[in-house]
Amino acid sequence: MSKKSDIYIAILEIFKKNKSALLVAEITDLLLQNNLKPNKSSIYRAILKLEQNGLLNEVDSISGAKRYELVDLDHQHHHLICKNCNKLVCIDLEDKLISIIANIEQKTKFKVQTGRVDFYGICGECGS
Repeated sequence: MSKKSDIYIAILEIFKKNKSALLVAEITDLLLQNNLKPNKSSIYRAILKLEQNGLLNEVDSISGAKRYELVDLDHQHHHLICKNCNKLVCIDLEDKLISIIANIEQKTKFKVQTGRVDFYGICGECGS
């Protein structure tokens, strides 16, 4: 196995274990904890390849720092993002969105394949 594929597989495994959106810095730290020491360009190339292969999604962020999360083809989740501290919380709206999407598809004849809803505001910790 080449070094490049080692990093690709290690990053994929990190996301399978963590089940949360991660910053590149967090991915780097977790790789180092697994005794892998790739340079940043190798990490970004692996992330890009994982995105291109449909395994990772980029998650929007107020701060501009990119976060990534594992794609779950069986279940879509959405996010609450704090505008103050950039905290990201995953929420489940699937049941509520099914009828909305069906209505959109019926009215527009547009077949929705994927989508994401992000809500921006202030988290409880910052609002206190």
